[in-house]
Amino acid sequence: MVLIGNGGGEMGMRGYITAYDADTGRQIWRFYTVPGDPSKPFESPALEKAAKTWSGEWWKLGGGGPVWDSMAYDPS
Repeated sequence: MVLIGNGGGEMGMRGYITAYDADTGRQIWRFYTVPGDPSKPFESPALEKAAKTWSGEWWKLGGGGPVWDSMAYDPS
């Protein structure tokens, strides 16, 4: 797998980490690092809990939280 984060938090991006198949380029999974629009279902229970700690209308600006620096992944 190829793991990559995104940049652009200052441009209203919602942060995430995505895994792609190295042979096909197909997206395998994506993990958002900040909660999304609370009027829609959350992608995970962790993001639902995290949303309770945010205030205002962060989802209108994307929320920030880009993962553009070094990261580690433990498959287990």
